[in-house]
Amino acid sequence: MFLFHSKGYDKMNILTPIKAISAKCLDCCCDSVKEVRLCPITNCALYPYRLGHRPKKDKSDITTYSKNPSKDSNKND
Repeated sequence: MFLFHSKGYDKMNILTPIKAISAKCLDCCCDSVKEVRLCPITNCALYPYRLGHRPKKDKSDITTYSKNPSKDSNKND
């Protein structure tokens, strides 16, 4: 779990990983939500997560597996 000290509060809040990434992006962009949205650093590992949600997976990233892989590996073409 991530711990984050909220501004103006003496207690520690527990953050989810997505909220921790969002907080890091806000810190990097001087607490400007607009700057987080317009972030030019596309090679940053956090870039796809900067808006506070997981990026959608492309259908090309999804691999399909057959129910019985041994039958597929024994085929002779």
